[in-house]
Amino acid sequence: MNEPNLKLINMIKNNKPKSISELATMLKKDPGNVAKQVNKLKEDGLIDLIEGKIHNMKTPVFNYDKIEIAI
Repeated sequence: MNEPNLKLINMIKNNKPKSISELATMLKKDPGNVAKQVNKLKEDGLIDLIEGKIHNMKTPVFNYDKIEIAI
């Protein structure tokens, strides 16, 4: 887990963006790059994406209180 991913997860948890585009705006990052990060975190099981009804909008959701990483 790298610092950009932790920042992204923290932003999703605390600010609850309604879309990946809104998350990218909050982070002041390119939406395409943020979408790649979000999809990777979803693949890793760290976040969920809820399908929207408008323009295939996806809402990133973090449903955990904490993450423990064992090394």
